[in-house]
Amino acid sequence: SYAMRSATKVVMGAHACLSNGAVVSRAGSALVALCASRANVPVLVACETYKFAERVMLDSICANELGDPDDLITIRPQRQIGTRERTSGDADGAAASAAGGVQAAGPADASGNVLSNLTDWRDVKTLRLLNLVYDVTPCELVTMVISEVGMTPPTSIPVIIREYRQDTGAR
Repeated sequence: SYAMRSATKVVMGAHACLSNGAVVSRAGSALVALCASRANVPVLVACETYKFAERVMLDSICANELGDPDDLITIRPQRQIGTRERTSGDADGAAASAAGGVQAAGPADASGNVLSNLTDWRDVKTLRLLNLVYDVTPCELVTMVISEVGMTPPTSIPVIIREYRQDTGAR
């Protein structure tokens, strides 16, 4: 939400635009759209018309793709260009932080990826990790959908689907 203070608009891609105006996109997109909506920042979704679907989804649990649960285990720190990385000589990472570098938040693997506390999650019999690939952004959070037809409100997606079916003779 801190970045939304200076944002003028949010542009997102879409896996699909549904007939109820909801947008299916990468996990986390709905949260970005919610922050933007609360900050009165317009949310624009880029989606080709062949991705417009007649189906309706109210949540992202019923139909979704599952990612590898091990992707939730490692945290890849972002490196800033022009700053030095943490070395083994930095006892507490203060030098890296002062130089604008990335300070590790825990143990790291050989590639420098920070490992979370879930590295032994397979040993816990009652724990199952769920890594959803997509989430559903409600229609109310989307300002406009940009496609080859032009800029249209998400509530007009059913009209575009209906017109496309009439023009192509599809059922």
